[in-house]
Amino acid sequence: VPALLSSIPISVLSKFTRTTPMGHHDDTNFFASTLLGSAHVAQIGKPLEAHSWTTITLVLRQNFLFEYQDFDTSSKPRGFASLIQATAIKHSTDPNSLVLEYDPSPSYLGQHTKKLLIRLDSPAQRDSWLDSLNKAISLDIEDLYEYEKEEFLGKGRYATVHR
Repeated sequence: VPALLSSIPISVLSKFTRTTPMGHHDDTNFFASTLLGSAHVAQIGKPLEAHSWTTITLVLRQNFLFEYQDFDTSSKPRGFASLIQATAIKHSTDPNSLVLEYDPSPSYLGQHTKKLLIRLDSPAQRDSWLDSLNKAISLDIEDLYEYEKEEFLGKGRYATVHR
């Protein structure tokens, strides 16, 4: 079964190894991951036949979502999604489901959006996932990196550099 999320570059994997259980945040290591758990997932826009649904485990790290085939998150992720400019909302008719719309790659924001229907065990679990996903979606550069905004070092064609 191919990954629902985008394929992950191997060079990125070594940075995404530590996970904490859902609801347990490790403030000493901002770069730790949060294990959301397992869910039944289908891609919206494709026929929702029985073979379209798959069970995957999802891990949230900063504003990235990682997909694992099994509950073993020590293995290599099958895929990932950047949550930059993503949306996560309650499904309109299923109280246990949410809809995640995202761009498969941060390089193509707004050009190739994907929608996933994520079905969970209860409305409470769905609300917990929505809370975690929306917190990750709302992260800004100031939340992700330490830098001194006042210490301007220079400006190039595509970026401004701060200490």
